[in-house]
Amino acid sequence: MINKVNNLKEDSAILTTIRGGFNQFYAQQKWSLTGPNKKLNEKLLEEIRSSTVFRNEGYSDYKMTSLPKSPSTITKRQLVKDIFYLGEKVDFPKSIVKKISQHHAWKIERIGIKNPKKILAVGVSNGGELIALRAMYPRAEIFVCDWIISLSKKMIDELNIKNVKKSTICEYLKHNNEFDIIYTNHVLEHMFNPDETISLLFKSLKKGGVLSSGMPLEGDVRNPLKNRTIRLLSGKAFYRKFNMGTVNIGHPWKTTYSDLCLTLRRSGFKKIEFFKFDDYTAAWHIVNPLPKEKVAKNLKIRLILEKLIFGTIRNIFYKIDKVPNIILRVYYNFMHASWFGESRIVADFTPEVFFVAKK
Repeated sequence: MINKVNNLKEDSAILTTIRGGFNQFYAQQKWSLTGPNKKLNEKLLEEIRSSTVFRNEGYSDYKMTSLPKSPSTITKRQLVKDIFYLGEKVDFPKSIVKKISQHHAWKIERIGIKNPKKILAVGVSNGGELIALRAMYPRAEIFVCDWIISLSKKMIDELNIKNVKKSTICEYLKHNNEFDIIYTNHVLEHMFNPDETISLLFKSLKKGGVLSSGMPLEGDVRNPLKNRTIRLLSGKAFYRKFNMGTVNIGHPWKTTYSDLCLTLRRSGFKKIEFFKFDDYTAAWHIVNPLPKEKVAKNLKIRLILEKLIFGTIRNIFYKIDKVPNIILRVYYNFMHASWFGESRIVADFTPEVFFVAKK
């Protein structure tokens, strides 16, 4: 069944819900729904068709701080030096450490808590944010929670990470709390239940503690593929497995400033501050600073190529009753790796925001 939508707005946030921890994990890992479990693939496709909701409510009473310069010019030199020092100790290449500094240092400096005792880092991937957190807070106890743990023993030892747990956020927070800081970076958009998750994050903070997070605003009208996403998910265009690059259930919460602020407010946070750069919108621009006119030209070229190549392939797929999974896997691998694929366009041009919400 297709979700019918009333009061759909251009700036609506979008939430796709999948029930059950295993199903959620499967959908994150096999977001194209071409994984080995064919029955589950079909079940999840039907579930997202019927469960997607458009969130039109919002809250605009938040503080927005614009940062006029690039991250490298506003980050303290000593913090950058400490990040490179720790990066070398855990055998990270300098090129990777540079990106860690660009993406995390300016965010962590704006958390605004001195001498925290307990920090929870959620969704740490290879541990880049742990290097930045340890450089900023050398004496804090750092705890880690993630669906998949890929940290080396050397990193855990050198950075003195106290507890590393393979778990969902919600399950972890039922047994662990009283944190001064909870730090996530490009994690919350993966939540199928953001209202419940952020409420638990709020409850797990000490009084005066902060939730600090960087995330893309894929519900924002500046997402180049927002209109295409709305058209598919609202039922105005019936979508199939080869449309999953647009639907992208790997990011089920496609939020906006007002939707994000309302979600934080309803969870109990009262003091919320958003940070953004005037000249750099998406995370890609921070690492690849370009003049605005060149950014616009880059996007235009990508959209033309995407329509010409992947749009043509999708038009062929529409004429086939059932596209074999093996062909879809090849299509998605090609799309995901391409400079002009849907996922790269959204990732590289959707606005990124960093927020600090205080309990």
